[in-house]
Amino acid sequence: AAARNVLVVAAAGNDDDESPPRFPAGLGDLGVVAVAALDQMLVKTDFSNYGSWISIAAPGVDVHGPTPGGGFGSAKGTSFAAPLVSGVAALVRSACPSVSAAATRRHLLAGAMSIEALNPSYPGQLGVGSVDARGALASALYTAPPCRCLADFNGSGTVTVQDTFEFLFAWFDGSPLGD
Repeated sequence: AAARNVLVVAAAGNDDDESPPRFPAGLGDLGVVAVAALDQMLVKTDFSNYGSWISIAAPGVDVHGPTPGGGFGSAKGTSFAAPLVSGVAALVRSACPSVSAAATRRHLLAGAMSIEALNPSYPGQLGVGSVDARGALASALYTAPPCRCLADFNGSGTVTVQDTFEFLFAWFDGSPLGD
């Protein structure tokens, strides 16, 4: 997957264990993002695995979503926390289509919110913190080298009034840039 520029996000497991790392989550040295589960107070759940091999954490209790056969329900587990991290990775890739999987991973981790103070029994064992969409996007858009925002039509590095006019001209001319 890494050779094909695909970011792998994996659930850490629900055994309340530190080791051994579960796989594929335990392949952090190959770029896999290992996800632990947090409750609504950003505290490690009583079931989530933990350890130095965890990359990041995300909500994993009362996660609402579609259920088999139709309808919606809620569930818990690291398997429900991992898709939230995948969604933030997709936001980063959407804002920065040319960013690599490795850079997407760096932005996810750089943008995370610290949860160390809320989890004193697990120092360094819940990754860099809780996934944060705003922080990950800010990392992608504003750290050096920033990705080029799709709204930056003239390539100046910031979105300006001139970009707005260039967008409008493209839109009314039926140019693909307007899309």
